Amino acid sequence: MKNYFLATITIIFLMLTGCGGASINTTAHIAKSGNGFIIILSGKGTGHPAGFSDLFFPKTFDDSIELSIYKSYDTINYSQVIELYPISKNVFDTIKFSKGKIIIKDNFLKVDLYSTYPDYPPNDPLNWNGDYELKWRE
Repeated sequence: MKNYFLATITIIFLMLTGCGGASINTTAHIAKSGNGFIIILSGKGTGHPAGFSDLFFPKTFDDSIELSIYKSYDTINYSQVIELYPISKNVFDTIKFSKGKIIIKDNFLKVDLYSTYPDYPPNDPLNWNGDYELKWRE
C-alpha cells in the first residue's frame, strides 16, 4: 500500500511540474544595431503538454528574446528597453516594460525587467531575468 501511495504522489507531482527541459543559456550576446544595441538571450523552451508522454518527456524548442537598448554599459532603466517581438520575417512588434533595469558592467549582464503584457498580472517578472556572461557579436 505504501509503495502505491508513493508512486501516485510521484506521478501527480510530475504531471503538475513536468520533468523539466526548459533552460536558459548563461551567456548573452550583444551587437551593434543602428543607433543602439541588441541584447540576445537564448535557451530552450517547453510547450504545453499535447499528450500523456509529454508530461514525462516534454518536447523542447529553441527560444530567444531580443532587447533593444541605447547604450552598451552602465544601468539602463526599464523605460529605455524595448523587447523586439518577431511577427514574421524581418517584421517586429515592440513590447515595453513596466519596471526594472538592465545592468551592464564589462562582460557581466544583469536583467531585472517586469512586463506589461495584457494577458499577465501587472509587473510580471520576465522569464529571462538573471545574470549572464556578456559576449560581443559582430
